[in-house]
Amino acid sequence: MSKSFKRCPRCNNKTPIHMPKCGVCSLNFERFNSATNAEAKSAFRMGEPERVLYTTQPPSDINKINVLLKCIFGGWFGLHHFAVGRYKLGGFYLVAFAMCVTYLTLALTTTLSGLIFDIAFVCGVVWAISFILWLADIVKILCNWYKYPVSLPYSNQVVKGD
Repeated sequence: MSKSFKRCPRCNNKTPIHMPKCGVCSLNFERFNSATNAEAKSAFRMGEPERVLYTTQPPSDINKINVLLKCIFGGWFGLHHFAVGRYKLGGFYLVAFAMCVTYLTLALTTTLSGLIFDIAFVCGVVWAISFILWLADIVKILCNWYKYPVSLPYSNQVVKGD
């Protein structure tokens, strides 16, 4: 049985597979296939996040195996997010990693009581959350659920009605 619909990466609308554009937001699917991660990073640097779309299909300039390896070996401090341009998530992982180091240092070198216990507890909770999210990222990459930021080159941006 063949798939008769596809989802628009911009508005998530179901569109018949043979349609060249989304019926709701007019995204040209052929143009979208030429979108790259490098352009998305450029859009973020230029302060234009509205130009960026997220897709579960790795763009042509991203190697899924490379992202998976970065996630497995550097995911504790957000390397896989920094590599694809998801800087806020990468920053969260980096802060969580620093809190993990703080937690381990406090737990191994001091008697945990009072304010030190509270600090260690908060650091431990943030570390636990980041650990679960790191494992979830590995699963997302393996199952093609991880969302890669992509954008068209600035001169090829889709305008409304195009």
